[in-house]
Amino acid sequence: MTDSATLAPDQADASAETTGATPESASFLVALGASAGGLDALSRLFDHLPANTGAAFVVIQHLSAEHPTLMDTLLARHTAMPVVIAHEGDVCEPNRVLLIPPGKHISLLDGRVVLTPKPAHGIGLPIDEFLVSAAREWGERLVAVILSGTGSDGSRGIVRVSEWGGRVITQSPDSAEFDGMPVNALATGVVDHVLGPEEIAGLLGKTLASASSMAGAVHAELMQDPLSLAEDVVNTLNTISGVVRQYAGLDLEQYKPDMLLRRIRRRMQLLGIDSLLSYADLLVGNEAEAHQLRREVLIPVTRFFRDPETFEHLGEHILPKLLAEHPADKPFRVWVTATATGEEAYSLAMVLLEVCQRIRRWPTIKIYATDVEQRFLDVAAAGSYPESIEAEVSPERVARFFNRKDGRLVIKPDVRFLIVFARHNALSDPPFTRLNLVSCRNMLIYLRPPAQETVLRRLQFALVPKGILMLGRSESLSALERDFSVADSRARVYRLEHGGKPLVLPTGRQPFQADLRTAASPALQTAQFAQAQAQVMLQQLARQYAPPSVLIDDKRVVQHVVGNLGELLRLRGGPPSLDLLDLLPPELNPVVRALIRRLESEDGPVRSPALAWPPLPAEAEVPTLSPQGGLIVTASAFTAPPQPGRLILLSFEPAQRYISPLEAPEVLALSDPAREHVAQMERELTITRDSLQATIEELQTTNEELQATNEELMASNEELQSTNEELQSVNEELYSVNAEYQSKVKILGALNADLEGMSRAVGVPNLFVDDKLHLLRLTPETTVLFNLRDSDIGRSIEDFAHRLDYPEFFADLRRTMATGVTVEREVRSDDGRWHLARLLPYATDSLGNVGHNRAVASFVDITALRSASRLQAIVDAVPANLALIDAQGVILTVNKRWREFAEANGDRGLVHTGPGQNYLAVTAQAVASERGEAAQQMLAADQGVRQVLNGETEEFFQIYPCHAPDEARWFALHVTPLRLKGGGALVSHYNVSRWAPAVKEIVHEQSPDHPQGGGARPSA
Repeated sequence: MTDSATLAPDQADASAETTGATPESASFLVALGASAGGLDALSRLFDHLPANTGAAFVVIQHLSAEHPTLMDTLLARHTAMPVVIAHEGDVCEPNRVLLIPPGKHISLLDGRVVLTPKPAHGIGLPIDEFLVSAAREWGERLVAVILSGTGSDGSRGIVRVSEWGGRVITQSPDSAEFDGMPVNALATGVVDHVLGPEEIAGLLGKTLASASSMAGAVHAELMQDPLSLAEDVVNTLNTISGVVRQYAGLDLEQYKPDMLLRRIRRRMQLLGIDSLLSYADLLVGNEAEAHQLRREVLIPVTRFFRDPETFEHLGEHILPKLLAEHPADKPFRVWVTATATGEEAYSLAMVLLEVCQRIRRWPTIKIYATDVEQRFLDVAAAGSYPESIEAEVSPERVARFFNRKDGRLVIKPDVRFLIVFARHNALSDPPFTRLNLVSCRNMLIYLRPPAQETVLRRLQFALVPKGILMLGRSESLSALERDFSVADSRARVYRLEHGGKPLVLPTGRQPFQADLRTAASPALQTAQFAQAQAQVMLQQLARQYAPPSVLIDDKRVVQHVVGNLGELLRLRGGPPSLDLLDLLPPELNPVVRALIRRLESEDGPVRSPALAWPPLPAEAEVPTLSPQGGLIVTASAFTAPPQPGRLILLSFEPAQRYISPLEAPEVLALSDPAREHVAQMERELTITRDSLQATIEELQTTNEELQATNEELMASNEELQSTNEELQSVNEELYSVNAEYQSKVKILGALNADLEGMSRAVGVPNLFVDDKLHLLRLTPETTVLFNLRDSDIGRSIEDFAHRLDYPEFFADLRRTMATGVTVEREVRSDDGRWHLARLLPYATDSLGNVGHNRAVASFVDITALRSASRLQAIVDAVPANLALIDAQGVILTVNKRWREFAEANGDRGLVHTGPGQNYLAVTAQAVASERGEAAQQMLAADQGVRQVLNGETEEFFQIYPCHAPDEARWFALHVTPLRLKGGGALVSHYNVSRWAPAVKEIVHEQSPDHPQGGGARPSA
């Protein structure tokens, strides 16, 4: 039997699918829960995670409300995805990382983020809260990842994730800085993968992309109407059920097909299988996978005080009346079916103890908590739960019913002793009997209708008249409604009014068929009725003819009683015991002990001699011991497989059945010395008892004082525990903050090293001061201008001399910090060099919120720049058009006259004749565009420039006409080579129009027709 809510939420039927609105843009949602030590794990995970998985990511951490988070900045260094702090109404978008804000809890509703304030007191569980909401919204498209952290946050939420078909991954404890959260997650039994952060990233990267298409294929094959399943699907389900029954001992044919298909689909997705038939082929002969499927079906989804209003109504209205009317000499018996890990049973025990204390009645309480899965019962029997259950159990109940041990909450012994945990299948094993209360909540919703009715019939048979039956909110009595009255319709609490039919154990299985609700055949009903009649007949024969007998086990514990033994078996004062020797009169103990000892060496049966015994009152229809014939005890031993050990049957019969009436029975008598010895022992016993009584009274007084002191200590301890919880939560948050700051310090250290390296690489004197002109930092080059050393850091720079002709230096520093305006000045040092002094204010935080309370002074040597400026001024003053060209003829720079001439003659912006243009291309274009004598002159000029650049001549000189529309102009072209690496030449054009007659003569001499024409001078 599954637990109280294996595969569906509290208010939904097991066949219900995920109905929450989920964004269609993201294929999957990956929820990453982390606490202390989580920053390192998250950084390692995102370092190896692709940025294009198509999934949305949400990081949930324990963050302090008192400190701003740096997580968005820190994680952004490890992933190319956008990392943002979540805001109210945000949508989980693909390839984006949302972070929980400080002091908030985050959840999802209709696909959007909902933020709520963190609880002011107590332990907050933001990871559990988010996973529970996300499981409803995303279902099978949710992946929960639990990383490093203390405590148990996330261990309840991942169970819901698994319940809805999502995947659960946890960081391996040995790779986690703090293993509390991973260990508690593993204890739930629903974790699918245990990996290191890098391996988790690899798994997500490989599976997220393909999982979406595979999930669609599996969903299309399996999500059909369960009442109209195809024949091949039905046959495959029967095959799967047979394998699981053979290897894992679980009959899946009793469960609803749609529920099984959902759980099978999850196993298929985890294994990468997209066909039900392929999964069945894998399952056949695979015992390990059969057990995995059994574990998949039996998920322990339960919690303390599930449906709190149900328990409140039970404690306020149902149980007080039930316990008040219950006989004080009979135990109050409770059965909790499908108890899973025990939370439901312990919740009922707590309510029962509270009601008993309130009504001041203390009957013996015995709770039987059963489940089909032994591993769940082991957890329940231990009674140890993570501290996250404090979200389900009130602080008063935690203080009263739990002890804290090693970071967990452990059920106190007085609650644990009320409950017996046992492995039991409500579908096949005989039920308990004479029960006053039965809880069977949220189990029936997973069973097919015939199996539901079978369980309900067994529960009806187990209840006493007026007994109470509790069902889940999505369950009903169906065909048994006429036998029960409604105690509370909303809480699904019913009271038995009519007993059920005789209980008949099932004789066969019901394979998956289309007619899931077919009634039993008449022949089967007749056989069942005949079997019930035979059982009634055997019970009546035993009452009429069998001697009064008692059945005990090999530890002498009474297992069953036949007939009337009311005068022989009596309960004594003190703790109740079912040991037969504690129930029999002391006179019979030696006889019974001797018979049991004889059975160890004899096969039996063995009998005692006839014993004289007081008469027993006779009752109708019950054979009694003869008042005159004495008593004979007969013992026999046998085994009853599969129960281990042997059983012993002791029968108490009249002696006349074995001896003649004239034979006197043996009398148990003592001799006079023995009687005197007994009397002496009795007197000593009386004295000892009186002494013990006095000691007991003194101890009681001392105990009362100790109890008062203990109560005070318990109150102080509860306060300290509450304070410790809050301190632990604060410590965890501070650890996360500290981890963020440590990461930030590392980043700042790297930036500081970069800044130091840059300062050294630039080689510029830099001086950092605060608002009091105290030295904060300096570069080595600063010592050229200031008499400072590294040991002077912290002292005022006003105490030191400098080599600058800058009397306003200190005043300018104060002014720039006060106004926030940068100051620049050209200042001269005592060695005649010039420096650009630049004073820049800055704030101590990156946002500038503190004010400009610091400044940096840098001094750039501009002596060479000033010399170059002076030279440029001289060149600009030359009354000729000057241009500097390289060896290829590209213009490097021109003077002011060149620029003005080009602008005046139509070359706006020096597009054709400015720096960067090729001077030879200009002359060649001029040669092509001119005609006659002008063309000859331009050709000579072009050739002359080329000869100078090629080193063929020392210089070139030419006078050429360059007439304007309104005047005649003559220019002298002079080209001289530059003695620089890479070559080049200086080209000058000088206006010689004022010497026009002489110019004309010179031009005539340059003419090619003149015997001495040409302007180039050959090189030496």
